[in-house]
Amino acid sequence: MLDLTVAIAPAPDTVTSRADTPFLTVSAAAQLTGVAHPTVLRRLRVGTHPGYRLGASWFIPAEELRLSVLGCPAGPTRRVPVDEAVRALTSSLPQLLDLEDLESYLGIRRPYVSRAVGVPGLSMIPSGHVMTRAVLVAMLIQGRNDSAPLHCAHIGRNAGHD
Repeated sequence: MLDLTVAIAPAPDTVTSRADTPFLTVSAAAQLTGVAHPTVLRRLRVGTHPGYRLGASWFIPAEELRLSVLGCPAGPTRRVPVDEAVRALTSSLPQLLDLEDLESYLGIRRPYVSRAVGVPGLSMIPSGHVMTRAVLVAMLIQGRNDSAPLHCAHIGRNAGHD
């Protein structure tokens, strides 16, 4: 059985040292699922694996990949609307995001944040807010592939009434 709880260190030139991101890189997903890097890319393109494409980069939600490969340990999985999944993924972010927030959340360094969000020169801004959470949500929704987001079916039910 695959252990998707293992932390994999992606390529050091593009990734930040923080582990605050809910996303895996393509390389980490390949290593965790035991398939080649090109296979993960193909699965992302056709929607077999969950993912968000921002610019030329794929961001793979770690929990959704785990659910799509292993299923839910406490019962069946359920599909949820993309906007609901994205809002859940971004709910811990502040309303106004600075570059450090985006670096940490996406798990990539400043120059790659600029490329991912499609704003040339963004990485040159010394400090301050550069984006709202609502804009990031819209970008993620737009960049979602055809894989329907999954959550454990028991999440969201009233406690004690399962």
